[in-house]
Amino acid sequence: MSVLTFLSDFGADSHYMASFRGAMERAQIKMPFIEITSRIEPFDIVEAAYLSSMVFKDFSENSIHILATNVVATSFEGHLAAKYKGHFFLAPDNGVLSLIFGEDFNDYYLISTEHYEQKIQNVYLPFIKKLVSADFQLDQVAKKTDKVNTKMRMVPVKDDKELRGTVLFV
Repeated sequence: MSVLTFLSDFGADSHYMASFRGAMERAQIKMPFIEITSRIEPFDIVEAAYLSSMVFKDFSENSIHILATNVVATSFEGHLAAKYKGHFFLAPDNGVLSLIFGEDFNDYYLISTEHYEQKIQNVYLPFIKKLVSADFQLDQVAKKTDKVNTKMRMVPVKDDKELRGTVLFV
């Protein structure tokens, strides 16, 4: 059974999560909902990508994973959908998906909206309804795009005397 997961930097005590859940109920989306965390450090797409990459494979294929990190600051860039290893990912076009999939992945779809929208439930929930009704055929509900923001993954560097890297999660 596919589920809807949610990972964000909204904060544990924020009203945004309750607002999203209320909109989900109003939209009559019947998928099981799992909040992975809302405690990503604000704007930290690297942490969001790391946590998502660690857990998404544990869910059933055709699960939909929302990554709502740095949303307001990057909403003007648009929102993307992608299918990767049997899972669907929805996120702002801020480079977070490229940190999960790698730089060579190029199967992104643009989630179209009629106008600029800051509330992610007004972007993602109508899209999820379309995706489910189209039997999870991404190309039936969105247009492919090759213009996406990408970020480079951090790679450890080792020489004879030292190892340099980045701690992402403790």
